[in-house]
Amino acid sequence: MWKRLRIILLLILFVAFALSVSSCFLSAAYATSPDNPETVTLTWSEYQTLNNNLTTLANNSTLQQQRIEKLNQLLQTASLSTNESQTALIKAQNQTQEQEKQLQKLNQLLETQTQQLNKAQTSLAIANESLTQLERDLRRERAATNRNRTIAIIAGATALYFATR
Repeated sequence: MWKRLRIILLLILFVAFALSVSSCFLSAAYATSPDNPETVTLTWSEYQTLNNNLTTLANNSTLQQQRIEKLNQLLQTASLSTNESQTALIKAQNQTQEQEKQLQKLNQLLETQTQQLNKAQTSLAIANESLTQLERDLRRERAATNRNRTIAIIAGATALYFATR
């Protein structure tokens, strides 16, 4: 888009320059006399018209030059703006790529942590099952120990009873 704008501006400048130069040559051609190239004979009204035309051409030339300068400034501004936009776009693309890489790393880390959490949950479930089993075994042993104590007390009391009789 900017290349087209630049080409169009250069074309406009070239056409304006060509028109101003060609108008100068045309007025010079009308001012010379074919009889004597060094001397020109003009009436006062022709002189005033020629003078007015020269003044108008000078003014037009000045205006064209000012327009050319403004167009050059606009072209430079547009070029700088385009360069800055391209630089900003490249920076934004680089930042986006960097953020994508960071996001991928974070996703991998999250996946790893999820796997570790699943392993920890599985290990915890196994540990809970083992603990439950150990609690059952402990209750059975306590019950067996209590039975054995009770039997030992009864056996001891029975033995004392029979021994004292």
